[in-house]
Amino acid sequence: MSKLNPLERILVAVDELPGSAVFRIAIGFAMFLLWSRFDVRDSPWVLPVFFLSGLLLLRLIPGVIRVTVPFSREVKRRWMVRRELGRKYDSYEWRKLFWIGLGLAGYVVLYKDFAPLKVALTGACLLSGAAGALVYQRFESNPARR
Repeated sequence: MSKLNPLERILVAVDELPGSAVFRIAIGFAMFLLWSRFDVRDSPWVLPVFFLSGLLLLRLIPGVIRVTVPFSREVKRRWMVRRELGRKYDSYEWRKLFWIGLGLAGYVVLYKDFAPLKVALTGACLLSGAAGALVYQRFESNPARR
């Protein structure tokens, strides 16, 4: 990591454990925090659409930044390796939901906001993310499967 400038070091650290976990937990917490600021009637479709839109932005914004901002070869190489892992193993991407789910859970517990839709969304993220982490761990620990 010595070839990287300070900004690149931060960006790479945000994409590696424990930085990636902390970042995604904060994103999950911020999603419900931002949602609570809207004066929207609780339709069963609005919160999931809001959540999925947030996930879509988490994919689009880094993609736009990668294309528009010049980064060193080393950073581009590291990001390419991670994108390849995501393409090769869907579970690599699914496990990110676990950390987002922890952030959602943190909000639900801290604010004692046990609305059924929020609890269901949080549970879905935690369960699917944990399943993805378990599947990916099996691939990661077994070189023959790679």
